[in-house]
Amino acid sequence: MYSINHSRKLPLTVFGLTLVLALSACSKKATVAATPPPPADASAATPPPTAPVNVPASSDVNQSMAAFDKAMQQRAYDQAVANLLAVQNQKNLSDQQAREARNRMAALQKNLANGVAAGDPNAIAAANQLRAAARSQHQ
Repeated sequence: MYSINHSRKLPLTVFGLTLVLALSACSKKATVAATPPPPADASAATPPPTAPVNVPASSDVNQSMAAFDKAMQQRAYDQAVANLLAVQNQKNLSDQQAREARNRMAALQKNLANGVAAGDPNAIAAANQLRAAARSQHQ
């Protein structure tokens, strides 16, 4: 009999989920939702889309990045996604700021993949939010 080393499966699983998340976020094709739209009554019970939290009106990138870091520490993935998307939508990022935003996006995608794999509903919702934002940018 062969013994399976489960500790080797976890990194492969995380890598696979991260790859799937990244590829689905980068897809240029519009995909049809697999789930039917919620009934009209359900829309009243759902909270409104999350607005960027703690993103100053002056578009200070450093404060937005700090708000992203705080949201990540609290595992408030929806807020982290909103803050990071607000940073990425700014036009006048320096090379260093753009590099930091890319690094934070990679960390966010890794954490979301881990959360999705663990069944975390907040991570699943944030991954869907990130996917929707990527689709709207490519259209």
